[in-house]
Amino acid sequence: MQLGPTKREDGSWRVRSNLEIENLVAEPNIIGEIKAHRLRWLGHVERMGEDRSVRKAYLGRPVGRRPVGRPKYRWKDRNCELGVYTSNKVCDNSNGILNAYRTNS
Repeated sequence: MQLGPTKREDGSWRVRSNLEIENLVAEPNIIGEIKAHRLRWLGHVERMGEDRSVRKAYLGRPVGRRPVGRPKYRWKDRNCELGVYTSNKVCDNSNGILNAYRTNS
């Protein structure tokens, strides 16, 4: 199976688009897989007991000042991009997505 450039009928070459290559490979998109695993892990953390150290670190609030410069990208921020609802209401737009999950399940 050739995934690289393809030769046209007139003899010129063209580069395949990412969508064409994804359709040829017929494998799940790695980005989607990573997001799914992240959501699955978030579900585990949400169901953990309050005494678990992972849960404490997830719900904890650091004390002190943050360093000067651009803020670090936090795990909670990535979940907000995915529109994930969490018990501590990290995301503002979570209600619509939560309702969508409830109707599909």
